[in-house]
Amino acid sequence: MNTLPLFLIAAFILAITPGPAVMYICELIDFRSDMGAERMWIMVAGPYRAGTSEPTVMAANLAALNHAAYAIFRKGHAPVVGVNLAWPIIQAAGPESYDAIMMPLSLQLTERCDAVLRTGGASDGAEKEVATFVQRGLPVFRSVDEVPTIGAG
Repeated sequence: MNTLPLFLIAAFILAITPGPAVMYICELIDFRSDMGAERMWIMVAGPYRAGTSEPTVMAANLAALNHAAYAIFRKGHAPVVGVNLAWPIIQAAGPESYDAIMMPLSLQLTERCDAVLRTGGASDGAEKEVATFVQRGLPVFRSVDEVPTIGAG
């Protein structure tokens, strides 16, 4: 079964309906059953704001998270970046809602992922995300090289 169209449909829906759509997509298109037991939803956890309010630093951090997500995608898995889920909601709610949305939503997202890739430098938020995977006994990858590659569907 060619799985690329399923992923593209999911990505399109997420792009036009951010937020709760992720949970719906996770249930609608279960990569574990449709694409094989080895495929995982892998969260990318790393610094985004991490104590700075400098836009260029935050943009560089987000770019690093997204590059890691692309590497995970190329290995055959579904990458998830919490910032990409939370940011459109924060924009809709207003910047003063950042703290009330970013980490709570990212931590909720950890409940739906199968593994986490911890990237980058110091980040209290990323460490909280990783801790949820450790508590659940799920894989914590420290390098993209540790993420298994899944063969073509």
